[in-house]
Amino acid sequence: ISENASLATAISHESEQAPERIERELKDRDEENCSHALALAQDHIRVKSKVENLYQICDFVLENAEKAGFDIRERGKIKVTVYEACLNVVEHAYFSNPDHWIQVWVGYDQEKFVIVIQDWGESFKFDPSRPYDVEQAVKDRRTGGFGLHIIRRSVEMINYISDPRHGNRLILVKAINVNKSL
Repeated sequence: ISENASLATAISHESEQAPERIERELKDRDEENCSHALALAQDHIRVKSKVENLYQICDFVLENAEKAGFDIRERGKIKVTVYEACLNVVEHAYFSNPDHWIQVWVGYDQEKFVIVIQDWGESFKFDPSRPYDVEQAVKDRRTGGFGLHIIRRSVEMINYISDPRHGNRLILVKAINVNKSL
């Protein structure tokens, strides 16, 4: 997200009259990042869309996160992120209908850990730059949106692709600290 914001700032300084170009360049950069992330994610699990199956997904992702070298604190963040994202699929994409599938791919290299969560349910309008004011949400007694806020704070890159043919894909990329000791 911050890379995109930096790119948007740099581009907007170059030409205030080219919003279409800015949008196209951001989209191209997102597609390039997503393509690389999708290519990296090779290991996968497929489960029925039931809340009780979400821990299978979490365990699968956490096994890979441990292999990638994440400490217990970071694995905890990853677990909450994956659980929340998959719960959103169960509740909002599939409306708690257990007859559907959730597929999750995981992969990593020395720099990044990639999680791709795929479903074929109802998509949603994703706006990665939309701020979430926790205090205002509490004052307004709003319950929606907090999960996406948690997810955004836990990863360095988040993207959502809705495709009627290939399903909805939430792509999460978390940086791996290259200075860690194994």
